[in-house]
Amino acid sequence: MGGTKNGVSTDALLKAWDNSRFAGGYHHFRNETVGLLPPTQSPKYTMVGHRERTFEHQRPFSITVPHAAAAA
Repeated sequence: MGGTKNGVSTDALLKAWDNSRFAGGYHHFRNETVGLLPPTQSPKYTMVGHRERTFEHQRPFSITVPHAAAAA
């Protein structure tokens, strides 16, 4: 069971997000979230297809258009 409003995973994600004070990319965010979860839960971070490092390093939950795509 999770907290009073959310499940365990959502509580961990919100705690890692820290009211939008989290600084880091998606992989770091995943690791921070996992560190707050019991060993029975482990969200995955899987790359499929072309690796887009700009996306990986951007702040989670933000929308950043790569320069090449913006110019198209």
